[in-house]
Amino acid sequence: MYNIRNSSVCEASCLEKDSNGKPTNLKRNDAIYFQVQAQIFVTQRKYGDFLVMAGKDFFYERIYPDEKFWNTEFPKAKLFFEKVVLPELLGKAFTRPNAEISVDVEDVLQAMEE
Repeated sequence: MYNIRNSSVCEASCLEKDSNGKPTNLKRNDAIYFQVQAQIFVTQRKYGDFLVMAGKDFFYERIYPDEKFWNTEFPKAKLFFEKVVLPELLGKAFTRPNAEISVDVEDVLQAMEE
């Protein structure tokens, strides 16, 4: 996390902290947790190592696959990939000037929240 390079890992907003302010783990509702889980499942690894460094200070956590989390989030990620990422990769459906977008991004995002 580049924005805390001159600070302490205690200032990292993605980390849960104990009553003394010491980091204990990556927040399970943070976007970074989603990213780590996605990387674990896509690459079929047994775990992912998460590290935050700030100067000489660091926080490390070994994160294991969370089947329940991934079973809930995978359909949303798949929908987003199929309806937003893939059309953009194949035909610049969203960034090409005057492109006729056949996908309503708001509908996709709403479906992902359900």
